[in-house]
Amino acid sequence: MWKLQFSGLKYLFLLLVFGFGCSKKQAEEHNFYYWKTTYTTTNTEKAALKNNDTKKIYFRLCDIEMSYDKKPHPENVILWTEQPDTNYHYIPVLFIKNEVFENLTSTSELGNTTDINKQLILDLADKIHRLAQSSMEYVGLELTELQLDCDWNATTKDAFFFCLESIKKENPTLKLSATIRLYQLKYNHAAGIPPVDKAVIMCYNMGDMYDAKGGNSVFDIDIIEQYLDKKQEYKEIPISFALPIYSWYLAYRNDQFRGIVRNLSEEELTKYFVELDDTHYRCNTNDLSKYQLQAGDVLRFESATTKQLQLGEKMLKSKLPNWNGEIIFFDLDGSSLTRYDKEILD
Repeated sequence: MWKLQFSGLKYLFLLLVFGFGCSKKQAEEHNFYYWKTTYTTTNTEKAALKNNDTKKIYFRLCDIEMSYDKKPHPENVILWTEQPDTNYHYIPVLFIKNEVFENLTSTSELGNTTDINKQLILDLADKIHRLAQSSMEYVGLELTELQLDCDWNATTKDAFFFCLESIKKENPTLKLSATIRLYQLKYNHAAGIPPVDKAVIMCYNMGDMYDAKGGNSVFDIDIIEQYLDKKQEYKEIPISFALPIYSWYLAYRNDQFRGIVRNLSEEELTKYFVELDDTHYRCNTNDLSKYQLQAGDVLRFESATTKQLQLGEKMLKSKLPNWNGEIIFFDLDGSSLTRYDKEILD
């Protein structure tokens, strides 16, 4: 059902501020994604957002995916357990699985033409807006901007773009933004350019986590450069950069990817792992069933350092002159606190 869910849950750990060594004249805004299913903040986190001069919080409203009835439904709608701070502008973000638009798109037998179900897309667009509107009204906020996050492709672009156009047509004063992955940026001749007021270039999750011998899948300067080496056509749309401040461990067994390990403590790492190098650790116990790990499994630690992010920012600014001065960090998480120096903000 397309209805909101609100209840009290355990609080979430949010991260303290992070910023670049560049001046705030260069980065006019340092904003954040909030990608948890419950909204609540601690005093430390409130102070961190204030100290970072954050203006906007892009909160994940829900995921939209195909359900048992083969229709799109919202999943894991955010639970508000704390009244939002009116010092910040809150922007709902809906992650829409590409399968939703695949289901609303039909392709000819020759594969050279596509047709979209406009009536169902119109209905979807209306439900998206009403869900965002009701969520904001519930906590006393005004909906002025809406962001859609979808990994669309050449086949589904017509359906996704029509959805965006439909929302805008019915709500002309609403600011629409969309996330843009690096391949969508580089191959825009095939992927198309969405009809939005702002594009957010996602500069993370860019490598191959399934490759045990691969590089940093969270953030890689060389990969960014590869995707920006060709002329891009995002010239009329203001561009924001989304950069990672999260980290994780990738688990491998006999060089086969086993999954992502989160929230591994320093105590556990020291006690149960042998350090192989700066980023790789071998498990020496079978007592970590909560992480589904066995002795001999290898973890690869991945994150983005301050220096890497500074270099990435510099490259993006040089290649994408339509930058609007906004950097959005993904995402607020307390575990990132110890990896970034507060003085970076000065």
